[in-house]
Parts: sequence; C-alpha cells; structure tokens
Amino acid sequence: MKKIYLIALMGITTMFVQAQPIVNLSSDNICAGETISATVSGPLLELPSPASGVNNNSGVMFDVLGEEGAIIKGFVANVLSANSSFEVYYRPGSYVGFENSSTGWTLLGTSSGIVMGDGVNIGVDISQIVLPGQTVAFYITSTGSGQYIEYADGVSEGAVLTGNTYLTIHTGIGKGYPFGTTNTPRDFIGTVMFEPILTNISWLGNTSTLETVEFTPDESMGIVVSVDYGSTTHVGTALVTVNDYEVTASASPSVLAWNQSSTLSTDVIVATGLSTTYRGGNSNYGVMFDVSAANALTISGFTMSLRTNVPTADLEVYYKTGTHVGFEATAGSWTLLNTLTGIEAGYNSSIPLTAPLNMAPGQTFAFYITRTDGLLLNYSNGIGVGTVVATDGNLSVKEGVGVQYPFGTMSSGRIANVIVNYEMENPAGLNYTWTPGGETTSSISVAPNADVTYTVSVDNGFCTATTDVSVTMAVGIEEDIMASVNVYPNPATDILTIEMDSPVDLTSVRLIDMSGKLVYSIAPNSAVSRMNIPVNELTAGMYLLQLNVENGFVNYRVAVQ
Repeated sequence: MKKIYLIALMGITTMFVQAQPIVNLSSDNICAGETISATVSGPLLELPSPASGVNNNSGVMFDVLGEEGAIIKGFVANVLSANSSFEVYYRPGSYVGFENSSTGWTLLGTSSGIVMGDGVNIGVDISQIVLPGQTVAFYITSTGSGQYIEYADGVSEGAVLTGNTYLTIHTGIGKGYPFGTTNTPRDFIGTVMFEPILTNISWLGNTSTLETVEFTPDESMGIVVSVDYGSTTHVGTALVTVNDYEVTASASPSVLAWNQSSTLSTDVIVATGLSTTYRGGNSNYGVMFDVSAANALTISGFTMSLRTNVPTADLEVYYKTGTHVGFEATAGSWTLLNTLTGIEAGYNSSIPLTAPLNMAPGQTFAFYITRTDGLLLNYSNGIGVGTVVATDGNLSVKEGVGVQYPFGTMSSGRIANVIVNYEMENPAGLNYTWTPGGETTSSISVAPNADVTYTVSVDNGFCTATTDVSVTMAVGIEEDIMASVNVYPNPATDILTIEMDSPVDLTSVRLIDMSGKLVYSIAPNSAVSRMNIPVNELTAGMYLLQLNVENGFVNYRVAVQ
C-alpha cells in the first residue's frame, strides 16, 4: 500500500488558569514515511497587579518569587508616551543592592514603536524561567527622553503586591533611565504574562516524558498529552489527519505477441479523515450530527474521544439519509449500522462500519453514535445546530445535538469530538507520470518489443506514491529450432554472429536495448544460415536479440562491450 500523509493541526490558546496545554506539530502536511514532532507548552496565563495610581517614571524594579514556578513571557503596562521604546532586564535574586548599576543584570530584550495607552504589551518577548522557591528581579524601563510608564506608591519595599499558584509579585522601586534616580516604595501597574512549568509529561502512544516527541502516525488520530501544572492534571491535543493512497496498476493484456499493444491503467483509493475537535468540555451518552458530501465518497467509520472511566466501551451507531433535525426522538427513522461491545475507550477509539456507506455528491447523512453502557462520550458546546464545524472540500461535518440513550433527552448545539473516516476512488487533482515513456495520463497504450516493467508515479502536488506493472513478450518458437541457433561472441565488441545448424526462414532480426528502444533491424524474409550484425557503434550494455521466424520468435540476451 502506497501512503501519503496529510496532516491537519488543532491548537488552543487561552488566558486563564484552567486553560489546557497547547500541542504544536512540526508540520500539518507530511508524506509516507516521514516523522512529525509534537511539542507541548503551557497556555499563556496572566498575573495582573491590583495596584492603581497616577505616579510614573521611566521604569520600575521589583522582585518575583516562584511559588509553583513559571516561565515569564512578557509584560503589559500603562504606557504614557506614544512611540515608546523599552528594555527589560533580569537578575537572579533580589534587586536590592543592585539598583544603581547594570552590573549583575542581564538585558533580556528591547522594543520600539510601542503605542500609548493602558494595558499595552510593551513588546519585549522573553522566556525567563522562575523556579519554585526562587527569587528573581525584573527592571522594566522605557528608554526615550520623556517616555514614562505608570506605577503606584507602595507601602514598603518587599511587601507582597499580588500572587497566585505560580508567582508572587513584591513591591519594588521606581527608576529613572538608565539605572537612575530611585523612588521608593513603588508598585508595578500592569500584568505579568507567563506559562506554567510543565511536570509529569505523558504522551499517549509515546513513552517519552520530554516536551518534544516524535510520531509516525499511520491513521487519522489525536496526538494527546497529559501534564501537571497548577496542582492539576491537564490534557492537550492536536488532531492529525492521515491520507492513505493505495495505488494499483494493471496491463491488458499483460503478455503480448509481436507488434501487439497493451493498455496500462491505474486505480487510486484515497483513505482519509475529517476532524472536528478534541477539546471536549461536555459529554452525554450520545451525539447526533450531519455530514454532507461535495463529491462521491464512502464513509468507512469514525475515531472518537470517549470518556475513560473504564477501559472498554459499548456503543451503537445509527444513520439516516438527510438531516437529523426533527428526528432526534424518532427511533423508527434511523437504521442501526453497528453494535460494538468491549472496544477500547480513550481519545482514539476506533468505530468502524461493517457496511461502509456510499455518499453521492450533494447528499447529506445524519449519524447518531451513542454509548449503551451507561457511560459518556465527549463533545463540545457549539453555537448553533447545522453550523459547519469542519470541511475539506469533499466532506463537511455540522454541529448537532447531544442525546441521552436511547433517543432520549436532547441538548442542542453540540459538536461531536470525532474524526469521520472516508475513502474516495480516483479523486480529481492527481498527477500521473509513467516511466519509461513520460506519459501523464492515468491510462496509456504501450507496444514494447521486449519485456518491460513500467512505473507509474501518482502525486497530489505535495506527496508521491508509486507502483509497477509488467508487460512480457510471448515466445512461440519450437525448442528444436531454438537449439539450432548459435549466437556469438557474447559479449560482442564489433560483430555479433548468428549461425544456424541448417537454414531458417527469418522474417526479421532486431536488437532492442533494455529501455525497449529498437537500435537495429533487418528483414531478410528468406532462409538464412549465417548473419553478422555490426555492434561497434552501440553503447556498452545488455540488449535483446529477437529472431522472428515463421512460427513465432525467440529472444536472446546479449552483451555489448
């Protein structure tokens, strides 16, 4: 089976403590045999200062204590001057005793052209780790003449200003630029942006505990990782769609007589998947949703995210032509496709269809997938029934409803956490190349003079799959005639001699190279007992010598050196 992998990516970025980790993939389009890397990082979180006031200066110094710890990514401040420039310095330990000199400080980054306003990102992107129990100091300062940021008068240096599970910010000092006049005590006004430090990293399907791992997926699936931060275990996902191209080729006929032609044809079956989301956030026994086809295709099954309260799950899969809307509680309108017991419960639970469903262009099917064991499957809250939540140009999946088993209470506006697996035969947009010959159509006609193996390459503009098909020549001469012919010398340098024990009626004599090209031909059309063929101008290599006699022909392999 020849495979082409395409990859589809799903990530999450949120700004609150309960946010899930982000999984980034190295590529969302990969080909057969390639490996992708997946990297997990924490969500971008915020620790805002509660301080307010009308005081200001070029900059502010303050200490940060790591509680659970974090990776500081940047700062938001109240910028009082248009087109401001900033520098951010850092030092391990407190700023106390290092207020007036850059000695002991590290410049983390600079920015320019920052707009004026409250709650403005100062544009210095950093990645500074603060470990649990560690105290570090930051000096945030504008650099231009007359450029200032706002801060507040504090109570006392070192007092706790604010904190959360990850960090504690302390009252510091105001500073003129650079490392200039000190005003004390002063409270930072703004927001510290950070990512949590990830611990206990565990990837589904990979034993690594590192933040970056490698996968070579062979089917559409969710890349799933669990990590600990904020004293809680969180799960992050990225969805991978795999396109599997199965390419076959045939020759009709595959065995040829002299001067006969053969038709070579290809057939391509593409198995792929269309993913919605694995975000979850809600659940029920079952979910109904519609799918609509733009092109002819065959639904082969589903991959779903099931609750993992127990290791196995029991399910039923129903379908109906047309939409589910108006038929959510009407069991008689649905056809039961599958009853599954004891399947593996998890983020990549495979739900195949024993009888795949063919869809015509423009047709809509509705599906109802439900657990029958009293447990739940995952789905997400949506915005409205019928909203297209995923499409790839061939198939569209729409937002549906959650339904209690069987055909019970309905929860409207739910997105199935599903990959719809489907197949297409000879889809449009494929490119073909035949070797030898160079033809670029899916079916070609050939008339070789020797045994030839043809290779067809099929690509979709990004990945390539290949397969071979052979055409052989029939031999129809009797063994006693074959035995009476002597060909020498072999290998030949200048002259190749054909000598018969007794005269043989020769219609033609041909030399053909290994690509099937005719390089020499003569038609005696008479009884011949001896013949010399000049080969001194031929390229060194193997050739096929064909003698066409009255009852057929015979092939000899000869070498020229």
